[in-house]
Amino acid sequence: LACGKSGLYVLDISDPYSPREVSHFTAGGHVNDVFLDSKLAYMTSVESGLYILDFTDPSRPREVSHFNTSGIRDVIVYDNHAYITCIHSGLYILDITDPSLPRQISHVNDIGEVESISIRDNHAYLACGKSGLYVLDISDPYSPEKITCFRPGGRVRRIFIHSHYVY
Repeated sequence: LACGKSGLYVLDISDPYSPREVSHFTAGGHVNDVFLDSKLAYMTSVESGLYILDFTDPSRPREVSHFNTSGIRDVIVYDNHAYITCIHSGLYILDITDPSLPRQISHVNDIGEVESISIRDNHAYLACGKSGLYVLDISDPYSPEKITCFRPGGRVRRIFIHSHYVY
């Protein structure tokens, strides 16, 4: 559970009527999002960046590494890369082949406030607030290309993809 100032909580829900806290991890700021990939969790903190945590033992989370940037909202992992959305500075793409050494490989910063991301078939769909929905070709994560932008007239905050529709 990404719980803002309270950090990240792991709950045992084997009995859904009585969730039990297993562990807790605090970051230097508000925890906004978490993405789980195998035994690694990618946790965003608005103030202090991306934390990569090892949850091999869910009762003892261990920090593997940290990528320091502010304004992070959302994270998704796709094909050994972490895609991080930032309120003030667009989209960062990190090579996480070695999770202990995340390395920034590209940055798209002229798309407005990026609040969330979904990925399907080498395309990133970005919710960019007042700037609308941006679609990027990420087949080469070192050089993502803008394909199109759709501006619906309101703030685009979240993206969900199902079949060949985006919601």
